[in-house]
Amino acid sequence: NTIIPGIKGREVDISKSYDAMKKLGTYSSNLIAYKEIPPNVSISKIYNKYIKKANSVKHEVTIIFKIDEKDDINSLLEILDRNNIKANIFVLDNLDSNILKLASSGHNVGIINKTWMHTLINRVSNQKHNYCYLEEEDDEILNLCSMNKYYTIIPNIISNKTPTLVIKKELTNGSIISLDVNKTLLKELEYIIRFIKSKGIEIVTLDTLLEE
Repeated sequence: NTIIPGIKGREVDISKSYDAMKKLGTYSSNLIAYKEIPPNVSISKIYNKYIKKANSVKHEVTIIFKIDEKDDINSLLEILDRNNIKANIFVLDNLDSNILKLASSGHNVGIINKTWMHTLINRVSNQKHNYCYLEEEDDEILNLCSMNKYYTIIPNIISNKTPTLVIKKELTNGSIISLDVNKTLLKELEYIIRFIKSKGIEIVTLDTLLEE
């Protein structure tokens, strides 16, 4: 009931490579042409399975920040901007005009709607996909999200109180990390970012992480 995104491959396009080198009259590795090979397992149009992490071949992770009205969004954004990080910012219940502006700066922004569906993430930025967010499996919501062509995400790293300890213990390539924005996180976030980068791992948006 889970799926991990595949990775596209490539192989030499012999015909195109030969034609290019024939015109030059000699072999050149710069003229080798490739054709793309789709993955054997792909999440494309498969919405009825949980996505708990991305392919470990990619040295990437994504961070989902959960915020509500009382949280210090400005401090969060200052840290992200200072470290050139694009993240996923999911807001509980309400999206005001200031939050919506985040989409134009490259962040994925969505709303966790408790009144209609507890875990629905509505797309408000130009991201490629819509997502449902869960912290444990719920087949009823999975089926509903699948019918609406939403991918259902269950982060493999979730922390509300001790983010640094949890990430240092559980971080792997392809991790989907969920962090509750609070005073502890804001104090530790710079260190968390440095720690992830020190492992040779890039922090990207959810869409980028799940690209095949």
